[in-house]
Amino acid sequence: MICPGIPGPDADFGMAPTFVSASRWTPSGQDTVIVGQKNGAIHSFSAQNGTLFWSSATSPDGVEGGLIWGIAVDDKRIYFTAVNSNFDTWQVQTSNQTIDNSAFGAVSLLNGSILWETPSPFDSISLVHPSVVNDILFTGRTGQNRTGNHDLTQGGLTAIDKRSGSIIRDYNLDVNFHGGIAVQNDYVMFGTGYNGFTGVGGFHVYTL
Repeated sequence: MICPGIPGPDADFGMAPTFVSASRWTPSGQDTVIVGQKNGAIHSFSAQNGTLFWSSATSPDGVEGGLIWGIAVDDKRIYFTAVNSNFDTWQVQTSNQTIDNSAFGAVSLLNGSILWETPSPFDSISLVHPSVVNDILFTGRTGQNRTGNHDLTQGGLTAIDKRSGSIIRDYNLDVNFHGGIAVQNDYVMFGTGYNGFTGVGGFHVYTL
């Protein structure tokens, strides 16, 4: 994909692409590359020749997204965090609930149809990219302050049913939360804090 010569909206790609091996759940049964864009679009390409299989608009754009940092993929679905950093009013699919904060969502790996979108709890903003393990999607809340000072507030760890989008558990944290989440065996691990803003943070380990 070649960017236009005249600069347009801040709609660049703020994440690494994800390779998905060919299966009956990938378009045309081919190896696939998935990537999300800061304008809120998610794209599926042929890994062999770059042909665009599908594109889906998931959410509003924004300087911080839209979609940024990363996605999670399993055998049938692609999971994302829709940041909505400008706090635009929008309707999450498929419930058509109107919100003006972040949301978490899933699209079909096969055709890009949106399966569900769930608002980030407590009217919060989220810059946390998701991880999927078995039936659970792990993601989180970054903070809540709409003046741009959400790094001075507290975030949370969120566990979601990957099929329905229902929130299973949400754990309050004592500081903001930006990074990704690693899961190994029975342990969930992640870091918190943003030293340039708060000077606090730590490394968290939870058991499933």
